[in-house]
Amino acid sequence: MDDTREMERLNMELYLRNCLIIQENERLRKRARQLRKENEALVSQWKQKVGHPNFIQKPKPEPELKLQLGSSSQQDKKPSNNIKGHD
Repeated sequence: MDDTREMERLNMELYLRNCLIIQENERLRKRARQLRKENEALVSQWKQKVGHPNFIQKPKPEPELKLQLGSSSQQDKKPSNNIKGHD
């Protein structure tokens, strides 16, 4: 009979823990809904602000590339970094 009481006590303890977990879960769900709504409102405000003509930033002009074209013979004059095997 002692085993039965111990099992009932353990069962009650687990039941109460489960109830607390369920309550905490519900609290977290409510908080998540609240944060989701706040996030949606902030995103909406941000989109309105970004869409505002005074907020739109003009892209910076890309720097002009200056390429110097030369003959391939100029490239041949450069020293080679190739290392040849030892004799």
